[in-house]
Amino acid sequence: MVSDGEDLTISEIAMALAEAAGVRVRLFYVPKVLLFFVASVFGKRREIEKLYGSFQIDSSMMRTRLGVDVLSTRKAIKENVVA
Repeated sequence: MVSDGEDLTISEIAMALAEAAGVRVRLFYVPKVLLFFVASVFGKRREIEKLYGSFQIDSSMMRTRLGVDVLSTRKAIKENVVA
């Protein structure tokens, strides 16, 4: 696993992608309880749990020992998304 050291939420990733593509993002709040209920009805609770869960990677040892400088997620998105 590789990390740029910046932890982003799904909302932040969506906003970065929209900004890079030059489109307006339309996010809206859905109560967690409601989302989990609907997901359970459709048998998709695990998928929602993955979205709400934390996935953090500590890449400090890789950067220190290997001297690797990782491109930030936001910068990579801006450079790779074509509007």
